[in-house]
Amino acid sequence: MRFYVYALCDPLTEKPFYIGKGQGSRAYHHVKDVRRGRVSNEAKTARIQSLLDRGQEPLVRILEWFADERKALAREAALIAELPDLTNIALSDSPRSKAQEPKSLRGNLSYLKRWLAWVEKLPNGVTFPNLYQGDIIAHNFVISVRKLVAECEERQSNSHKLSPTESVTSWLTGPVSGPFASQTTCLP
Repeated sequence: MRFYVYALCDPLTEKPFYIGKGQGSRAYHHVKDVRRGRVSNEAKTARIQSLLDRGQEPLVRILEWFADERKALAREAALIAELPDLTNIALSDSPRSKAQEPKSLRGNLSYLKRWLAWVEKLPNGVTFPNLYQGDIIAHNFVISVRKLVAECEERQSNSHKLSPTESVTSWLTGPVSGPFASQTTCLP
């Protein structure tokens, strides 16, 4: 397995505050970047700096390994959409912290719909420029997000209820789900 999805967690509560996809030692670069003054995400940087100021570092939790990068990207996106209080940057006309997004499914669906609307406005669509066949992978990812939104809306309209614990646990420990599988878990 080459790729993984990881969480940066608060060392006291062990709650994740950032979800990422990586390979090699990527998950451990965030602290090094903050120490070197590199800022790519202000909320994440501030959270890590706060920990460093207290003599601590975030816990790195590898959540799942993947041979296929597309499946890793899908799991990362699904977890970002599902988990509350993350510092991941939301894709919208004005980027802002995921921590500012509502915690409800309606808020997550709204987030994904805004992302899809943003993608539609791009003159050349989206791509993953550093990946082999990045245009095709990005196109398939957008289609998968559309399917995820449709399935979540259908479950919401059918009053399909899962507890937040069941939902998050299934994403963290269950089989690959979401855009690249037949079953998707959505927070009610």
